Amino acid sequence: WKDGTVRTVEISSHEFTFAERRARLVVVNDVTERLAALEELKRSEAESAARARQQAAIAELGREAVAGAPLPALLDRAVCRVADVLGVEFCKVLELLPDRSVLLLRAGVGWPEGLVGTATADSGPHSQAGYTLQSKDPVVVEDLRTETRFSGPTLLVEYGVVSGVSVVVGDVAAPYGVLGAHTASRRTFSVHDVHFLQGLDVY
Repeated sequence: WKDGTVRTVEISSHEFTFAERRARLVVVNDVTERLAALEELKRSEAESAARARQQAAIAELGREAVAGAPLPALLDRAVCRVADVLGVEFCKVLELLPDRSVLLLRAGVGWPEGLVGTATADSGPHSQAGYTLQSKDPVVVEDLRTETRFSGPTLLVEYGVVSGVSVVVGDVAAPYGVLGAHTASRRTFSVHDVHFLQGLDVY
């Protein structure tokens, strides 16, 4: 358009003879709003499907917890479901050890073999997990490389994590630890994603 805006149009043409001369009728329809409405509908449907998958995962793990599944099995199942439902490469449960100064990687997906059960992170406020514990609120990171609230812990930096979300597991007054989901590509986690992680409190 003359004002610089870009519109999407649908063009159709038909050739015919008029007054013994070749002619062409061209019709141009502006379909910008129609396509925008269709895209919005698709986004809404995709979001609804994602919410349904999240609720199904919460219900599934809840049934397993009620059935008396052992905590290690529940944690392993939880990180697998989170990684699958959110479509992230990394997921972890960090257990706050008795001295409350160290978090142990108790369950995880995406980490190299041997890290689960051995890797640790400081529980102080300078790491994402520690900051989550200190704030007692969910923490969403869009780009760990430019994060100013805390620095990226070795566990995340070494494996190229860029974005992530973490929540406290258990009672915030006496937490079991932290549940986190992370990805190596920049991503904005929604409030629904946060609520999903909070709803997976299997401890």
